[in-house]
Amino acid sequence: AEKRAGSPGWEQLPTSHQDPGPDDAERLAAPDFDDSDWALQSMPSGYSQNIFRRSDGVFWVRRKVTIPESWIGQPLELRLARIRQTDIAFVNGHEVGRSAGENPHYVQRNYTVPAEQVDTTELTIAVRIFDPGGLGGVFGSPAAMYIQPKGNADERISLAGPWRLLNHMAMSPD
Repeated sequence: AEKRAGSPGWEQLPTSHQDPGPDDAERLAAPDFDDSDWALQSMPSGYSQNIFRRSDGVFWVRRKVTIPESWIGQPLELRLARIRQTDIAFVNGHEVGRSAGENPHYVQRNYTVPAEQVDTTELTIAVRIFDPGGLGGVFGSPAAMYIQPKGNADERISLAGPWRLLNHMAMSPD
């Protein structure tokens, strides 16, 4: 496999197509990590449609969001539409959820951010996505991507729109 332009941190995955694990998660999920050289991608949509020729491997998507001060100390609902294939979601560097099961790409991602992790108005949402083959991405309605105080849809903030995207580890076809 060849290095893809604009993909710092790129590594080739073994052709067994097994998830190598989130070895770099602490650094890439940290709120102070500089993702300014990552590509921009509108979400929800498949990333292979716009940025990369193939969508096989490990991807990271990140977005910063400002929440009202009144949300500090409250649990939040994080909704990330449907992700192809598996994911681990982080808010300000803390894992808040991960997909599991036989067909996780058909399931809406619904995660809770614990109240004790909501200690600032500036949140960085980072999601590590592993897609072993086929069209990868974040799919579904823009209305299915948001953050809000738990049980309070009146204060919902949409997360649809531009996210930073990194093709962190690419797979070569078998």
